[in-house]
Amino acid sequence: MTDDRIDAVILAGGTAERLGGASKADLLLSGRRLLDLVLGSIRELRAERDGRDVVVAPASVETPTLRTMEDPPGSGPLAGIGAGLELLPHDAGLVLVCAVDSPGIGAWAPALLQAMEAGTDADGAIVLGGEPEPFRQYLQGIYRRRSLAAALEAAGSLDNRSVRGVLGRLRLIDVPVDAGACRDLDTPEDLARWRSCFA
Repeated sequence: MTDDRIDAVILAGGTAERLGGASKADLLLSGRRLLDLVLGSIRELRAERDGRDVVVAPASVETPTLRTMEDPPGSGPLAGIGAGLELLPHDAGLVLVCAVDSPGIGAWAPALLQAMEAGTDADGAIVLGGEPEPFRQYLQGIYRRRSLAAALEAAGSLDNRSVRGVLGRLRLIDVPVDAGACRDLDTPEDLARWRSCFA
């Protein structure tokens, strides 16, 4: 059993070197920005529940939500999660953490929420998927806010720290997900594949 509140931290501050430095948040899939697709899926997941979205991105990325950036910029996704969490309420609830290059969020997020609502006392639920062998996807997860905050506080400095090294210490439920649904968007080939999926 869990709290009704579902907040979200969307990480959109990466350099996208393999995409020529393009802003992943602004890439178009079926005429919609990737960031808007992700935010739309989060709002569908939330349904009638309370929640707040925080996008961790530079000022060049337009967003209808709260925005922040890790300090210093470029100090990694764990620092980005920490920056986003600071703008969220400090009470109980769940926090969905995802990178903006997760177009398949609509396929895996409901399964994570279901796992968290199955009477568990786990700290969170994360995607287990990928190729060639499934692996734990810490940036595709739903965490208890208190557990996530405690893990970040215990880590001390978050600058360029390993996400797996810090969040891997939590008691997490691995939720198997099809490799196609949890595939991120890193290369021109990935972009072409996801555009065909949304065509």
